[in-house]
Parts: sequence; C-alpha cells; structure tokens
Amino acid sequence: MEVTEEINSEGILIVGTILIFSLMVLLIVFFVLYQRRLYRQQEAMRLAEQQYQKELLRAADQTREKEQQRIAQELHDGVGAMLSTTRMYVQQVQRLAGKEKANEFAERADKLLGETLTGVRRIAQDMKPVILETMGLKEALLNLAEKVTETGQVTVTSELEALPTLPAEDSLRMYRMVQEMLSNALKYAQAKELTLSARTEGDQTVLTFTDDGIGFDPNQVKGPDGQGGMGLRTLESRASPLEVTININSAPGKGTTLTLQFPTPKPTPA
Repeated sequence: MEVTEEINSEGILIVGTILIFSLMVLLIVFFVLYQRRLYRQQEAMRLAEQQYQKELLRAADQTREKEQQRIAQELHDGVGAMLSTTRMYVQQVQRLAGKEKANEFAERADKLLGETLTGVRRIAQDMKPVILETMGLKEALLNLAEKVTETGQVTVTSELEALPTLPAEDSLRMYRMVQEMLSNALKYAQAKELTLSARTEGDQTVLTFTDDGIGFDPNQVKGPDGQGGMGLRTLESRASPLEVTININSAPGKGTTLTLQFPTPKPTPA
C-alpha cells in the first residue's frame, strides 16, 4: 500500500514538474513572441516616421522651389519689364535734352538702370535656371561652373560624363545642391581651384566636389544636436528625398572633398 502511494506521489511530482516546465516554456515563448511583435511595431513606427520626415522635407522643398519660381517670374515679368520701360524713357530724355548736365545725369541713370536690369535678370536666372529645363542637369552644371570661373575668383574644372539623366524634380534638387557647394566654397574656402566630377560605382553614382582651400574641421561646424551648419543643413534637406548620402573629408589647411552618392536611375525603356 505504501509502495503504491510512493509511486503515485512520484507520478504526481513528475507530472507537476512537467506541467511547471511546460508552463515556463510557454511563458518564455510568449515573452519572445511579444518582444518580436513589439520590435516589429517599433520598427514600423520608426520607418513610418522616417517616411513622414522625407515627405515633409520633400513638401517643404517643393514649396520653396515653387516660391522661388514665382518670384523669378515676377522679377522677369514685373520688375524687369518696369526697369526696361524706365530705361527707355531715360534714353528718350537723353536724346531730347539739350543741356550738357541733363545728358550727364541721363547717362548715369541709364547706366545704373542697365546694371540693375542685368542684376535682376541674373537673380531670376539663378532662381529658375532655364538651361536645366532645356538642356538637362549635365549642361546646366557645366554652365554653372563656367559662370563661376568667369568671376575670376576661382577656376572650376568639370568632368561630368558619367552623370546620369535624372527626373526633372531630382535634377533641380541636385542643381541646387551643387549651387550651395559652390556658394560655400566661394564664401569660406579661399580656394583657387575647384573640381566637380562624376563617376559610377556599381549601381551608385558619386558626384565629387573638391577644392584646394583652407579646409575646416567638420566637427567644428556641428551644433549641439549633431547637425551641421546652415549650409550643410540645406544640403541635407535637399539630399533626403533623393536618398543621397553626403560625405565630407576636410581638415584645416588640407582643402575639402565633398561627395554626394545616390542610386543610379535605371534607363527608361524606349
């Protein structure tokens, strides 16, 4: 009788142990599955936030470009037209006036209006580059490099044969980014030679901008939030919708190399 009770007790103990072990396994499995589900939810939220930020940047960029184009059109059609008309009146006064002093002032006014008109047209062109629409990104960048060289401050060498054709919206963003890089180099680099080149690396295109200027410590231009200065932030805001990776290699006295790496667009079927 006692033997039977011992066997029953052992059986109950074994069954209880198995049940407890099974329960522990179930709890562990449940915990692991819960953690995985929680991770997937957090990852989905992170990706959604990234996508939201990209769309936000894209919308802000589109708004900025539309406003620039509107202002450019207004400068060309409104202010430019009024300046041209005013200049015609001044030239007419110059022809009709008999006094030498009147002619002198008319000539000065005509010259000033001419310079102002040229400046307005240049601003309108910079804000809405027509060549980008008619000739594409490569020719627009070559033209931009030529204009910078004509200033006499620096010489820009361009090697852009490997630059692919981009959609119109992406081309405009890339053009603005190169504009920003050239502008920063002219303002701060004290460079004499600038090089703009493109090459392909697998399915990626790398656009490289190099100057022989004074260089800088990239860490010094970052704020407390780890972000760059205004120029770098502008580049980053334009780069985000394009999936462009920005790399900066610079040091005081060593010049600067800045690369923009982005996926090469696949050719559109004919």
